[in-house]
Formats: sequence, C-alpha cells, structure tokens
Amino acid sequence: MKICTFVLLTILIFPPATYAGKINGTLRQDGRSVGHGVSIQITCAQGAYPGTTNERGAYSIYVNETGNCSFELPGFSGAGHPINSYRDPVRYDFELIRQSDCYVLRRR
Repeated sequence: MKICTFVLLTILIFPPATYAGKINGTLRQDGRSVGHGVSIQITCAQGAYPGTTNERGAYSIYVNETGNCSFELPGFSGAGHPINSYRDPVRYDFELIRQSDCYVLRRR
C-alpha cells in the first residue's frame, strides 16, 4: 500500500511533461553553417523555448513538454517547420533556403 501511494504521489508531483528531452541539431545555408548567434525559437502548446546557434550552426534547446511544436527562426521571414518533442533527445538538422522574398526550412 505504501508503494502504491508513493508511486501515485511521484506521478502527481512530477508529471510526464517534466521529463521531456532536448531538441538539437544544425542549421545550414548554402551548404555552410549559418554561424554563431542565429536566434531559434521552439513553440509548443504551453510556451516558447528560445535558443541560439553556436559558431558551427549547432543548437541545443531543452523543451519542457512533449508533443507537436514548431521550429522557428524569428530573424528570417517565413522560416518555420513542424517538429515533435519527446521525452528523449531528438535531432533536427535543417537547411535554410531563400525563396524570393522569404525563407523556407527543409529538413536534412
């Protein structure tokens, strides 16, 4: 009985969403790194999670929820792509492509 109570309390205190993992990957344009400091935002149902790229165009953002999200680049008009957040780490590598007056993200 004590074990059942402990398990139930643990589940209530630490809901599954708190066990979400990292979303990481690289961002490239024209076959090269986009460089350091490109702003990234991952938007999910309960909030937005900002981050930036390092000098190699890599990013790593901890997302504290699971489910459908959107990967966005605030500094690039139209650059967004649907992604999923899981409890375990997941990798998304993107190519940033300019199309006339906007940008498109293509998963590599």
